[in-house]
Amino acid sequence: MNTKVSFAVSLVGVAALSGVAGYLLGKHPHVVPQSSSSSDAVGTVRGASISRSQLTGGEAFRVYEAETQVYNAMTRIIEERYMDAFFDHYMTEKKLPSRTAAQEAYFHENSSVPESRVLEVVQQFGSDDRLKNLSPEDQKKEVRHALEMQQSQNTLRTLVQNAKRKGEISVAFPEPIEPALEVTDGGNPSVGPKDAKVTIVEFADYECPFCARVVPTLWDLTKKYEGKVRWVFRDYPLPFHKNSVPAAIAANCAGVQGKYFEAHNYLFEHHTQLNEDTYKGLAETLKLDATAFNTCRAGDEQKKEVEADYAAGEKLGVNGTPTYFVNGKRMKPGASMETFTEMIDQEPAKK
Repeated sequence: MNTKVSFAVSLVGVAALSGVAGYLLGKHPHVVPQSSSSSDAVGTVRGASISRSQLTGGEAFRVYEAETQVYNAMTRIIEERYMDAFFDHYMTEKKLPSRTAAQEAYFHENSSVPESRVLEVVQQFGSDDRLKNLSPEDQKKEVRHALEMQQSQNTLRTLVQNAKRKGEISVAFPEPIEPALEVTDGGNPSVGPKDAKVTIVEFADYECPFCARVVPTLWDLTKKYEGKVRWVFRDYPLPFHKNSVPAAIAANCAGVQGKYFEAHNYLFEHHTQLNEDTYKGLAETLKLDATAFNTCRAGDEQKKEVEADYAAGEKLGVNGTPTYFVNGKRMKPGASMETFTEMIDQEPAKK
């Protein structure tokens, strides 16, 4: 994180540390997972046994999310107990009156911020809304407080990471393994070779602004990983978007004439103006056979295809757009060039 972003985050609200656990947010991948001894059995339905391998993709992912929450809770508990023990020892060693005093002394010793750094940030952010109405001295106090809070969180992270490396912290609860789901292309249009190292299956909605924002990133990915990445587009028209189904049908009907992704780009460029005039403009711009295009849109074949995509997405646990699967692994929210690149680079080469 660069300086500008880092300090901006601090100014708009770095939470005050609550005891020794103030920084404990999110996952902690440095914990070494233990082997799982859980049974494959899930339960029975009218006498018939149900195993994990029989769960649908969506069901398996729900279980994974729930188990991840438990794993993260266990991890936080172990880390909090370690830090309590650490500061109790530090309190005794330094002859301090309380654990709180020990924390303050430790942070003062390990999280100090030089005056030159404070002045540098004041100069850079003096016109920020949080600072501009303060006196020069109060500006320095505000900046120092934000930087020290940030440094304290970094100090705690370093403390825990060092303890893990030394084997002073371990978590016996097994880290859940994200299921790699069987995500097919459903016969949908794609960009890139079918034998690509990585297949990205996207479930999206033509009326979704977030989907529209990621379109340039996906085209950039196909260029960056040319020959190595395949991108498949599947329809997932959200029920509250009344124009998403007609738009998906229009894209499919353009695809019948060999212009699917040209229509895909056009529709996302006009995602706030999806109507009959837009579809007419699409046909004219792409030089489609207008009669065939309109006949196709009026028929049932492409509507059924869109419905089949939606049903497939539901089985996989898709509940919003856009949703991406990279070689069957569901991408967490917040698609960007960086997150796609990280997932793609982690995938082993196909033999």
